[in-house]
Amino acid sequence: MKRKTILIQMPVATISGYGALSRDICKSLFKILPESEYELMIDATMWGNCPHGALNPNDPEDKQIIDHYIKDGQLKEPPDLFLQNSIPSEFSRVGKTNWGFTAGTETSLASLEFCNGANQMDLIVVPSTFTKNVLGSTKWSKKDQQSGKILNEIACIKPIEVLFEGLDTDKYFKIEWVD
Repeated sequence: MKRKTILIQMPVATISGYGALSRDICKSLFKILPESEYELMIDATMWGNCPHGALNPNDPEDKQIIDHYIKDGQLKEPPDLFLQNSIPSEFSRVGKTNWGFTAGTETSLASLEFCNGANQMDLIVVPSTFTKNVLGSTKWSKKDQQSGKILNEIACIKPIEVLFEGLDTDKYFKIEWVD
């Protein structure tokens, strides 16, 4: 049986928040997906000017990420699943199925470029309900200058899921420190 291919395009080696999430995603996938059924390939991208250096080749989990870096010519056809961690305006369709991970937006309105980029993916994964609501509710309208009639409306129409990255205050809570 042919293994399913998963291409992970993320800033896994960068010292950034996007890098930390990227490493968490990779480490989780290595733990839950049987290697006999899935081939994971990692395309380690840049994140702005953030330096690379977050991966330690002497750490077994980090080495596993490094060992799965994509090699020239390795990808002969579109992957079954493409996972990208970036801002939505940089999202692109590469795989048969495409998932975009993003912190999304820090405002109450997503840009037109973010909406267009998000619509390139089959699923968007965000860290908060706030981001989900902003991406899911933003609509951009192009109106006829003379009549005011709406000619075109653009909105994020793809499913959006929240992958909570915060602290569970039911498990972790403030306690009084006693010396």
